[in-house]
Amino acid sequence: MSSFRIVIKCRLSESFAAAVDPAMRHTEDGGHTTLMGWLIDQSQLIGMINHLHGLGMQIVSCEAIDDEQRP
Repeated sequence: MSSFRIVIKCRLSESFAAAVDPAMRHTEDGGHTTLMGWLIDQSQLIGMINHLHGLGMQIVSCEAIDDEQRP
């Protein structure tokens, strides 16, 4: 299991926030939304990226993070 940070270029509406995996915590800053959370493996990460893409969201960045970087 690894921790990831995914930044998307938009602010999540309530309906979009409900469509994102509830295990991913999200914060908003300056028109970007940062999703952070634990994903089991790379296939789950790819599934999350495909899900966000399917919702029409533009991914700005995606990175694995250390536990010290988690809020």
